[in-house]
Amino acid sequence: MTLRACATSGLPVTYQLQNGGRGGSCWAADFAGTTTRAQSVPLSCEVTATQAGNAAFAPAQPVVLTWMVNKLAVKIGWLGSADTLFYSAPGHVATLQVRVTAMHAIPPLMIYTQANGACGEPEAPRSVGGTNSAAITFTVRVPLTDPGAQPGSCDLRVSVDSNQIANGSYDNRHYVVRR
Repeated sequence: MTLRACATSGLPVTYQLQNGGRGGSCWAADFAGTTTRAQSVPLSCEVTATQAGNAAFAPAQPVVLTWMVNKLAVKIGWLGSADTLFYSAPGHVATLQVRVTAMHAIPPLMIYTQANGACGEPEAPRSVGGTNSAAITFTVRVPLTDPGAQPGSCDLRVSVDSNQIANGSYDNRHYVVRR
């Protein structure tokens, strides 16, 4: 985060972070104190902006601002509108697409999958993200089991996790499996 403030006098504004700019979760990243960095979320940072004044101008009243940094939000979902998977032979695998989107660069994410019903354990990448992209699409391969004469049911769940994202980043999808 880059801090920007100005005084009507044109005199420089300086910044002071809580704990003298050291310790806690926030610190100054440059000597002028205009860029701050934070680690670990959620966190709270407090900064005080001051303008010392000079012979022509009185000092300004300090301004204190506290801001919260919380975990990032991502949205995950199965792509495609079809709700039927077709089993054709032993060892048949359905290839499905999943998309993760965010309003920011997606950090490295761990991927978890689950399956119940007429489908086997899904195969997906172990991780995605960390490439400065705000949208990532990846493939999930799902082994199908023979549903027999009656349609089968396959319930899939995909979720992502990271210490940088908010909880609840998952999507469930129900498929009918037919011959």
